[in-house]
Amino acid sequence: MRKRGVWTGFSTNGLLLGKYHERILDADIDMLSVSIDSHYPEVHDNIRGLPGLYEKTCAHLLDSRTRKGLSRPSVKVHFTILPGNIDEMRGYYETFASRFPELDMIKFHFPRFATPAMAEEYARVLRTEFGVEPTSHLGNFLNIDSFSDEDCARLHRNLQYLLEQPKASVTGPADLEGILHYFKSPDLPPKGDRCACFKSMTVQPDGSVVNCADYPDLVYGNIQSQSLLEIWEGEIASRWRAYLERHGNPGVLARCSRLYPGINSKAE
Repeated sequence: MRKRGVWTGFSTNGLLLGKYHERILDADIDMLSVSIDSHYPEVHDNIRGLPGLYEKTCAHLLDSRTRKGLSRPSVKVHFTILPGNIDEMRGYYETFASRFPELDMIKFHFPRFATPAMAEEYARVLRTEFGVEPTSHLGNFLNIDSFSDEDCARLHRNLQYLLEQPKASVTGPADLEGILHYFKSPDLPPKGDRCACFKSMTVQPDGSVVNCADYPDLVYGNIQSQSLLEIWEGEIASRWRAYLERHGNPGVLARCSRLYPGINSKAE
């Protein structure tokens, strides 16, 4: 893919990194993103429901690169911000920055934040416009009061600190006004930003190609029977981009993190 000028990333919970690092290298991807929910092993393992996952993931975190002394793929760890872990953010950064100085990025990611009304709006659009019965919008709900004003202020302070540290990155707003807008007006997307769906697709484990990694309901095609170019230029993908152009992101997609440009450390 890289030879054709296509940027390719791979996201994982890290469970099978040790087993598949050679295949990751052979795929010649640009970026490997590993989701780790806490720097406390017991917290991470409890969230994932897999005892021992934290240390197993950490043991193979850089296998896909360092075993052959390569500079690619870039490797980042990924922390999702939630009401209960705002005060863990600095400790998370310090833990991974010191234990894995070879990491390329330590990323802090705003949550998929949606209300039931936003979920229903998304489902209505998929049903009426595309004939699809979605399921990914079910769950992932946060009450609009889940983040208090004080939570938002603490989050803002932590983000300002982190963005002064090397290799830290944020996907989402970093200014206080933007943070309050994100959590207090969840149905309103950021002004002037276009969804990454206009320039990207996601390949699922079974080869199906979908519009969104977080909400993979709209299937464009399958790489086992079609080329990526055929899929990208196909009817469904073209109709989806045209809908977004006319109407913007519907429902839960108004809080797609990829509407926000990544903010990288000022220390870089």
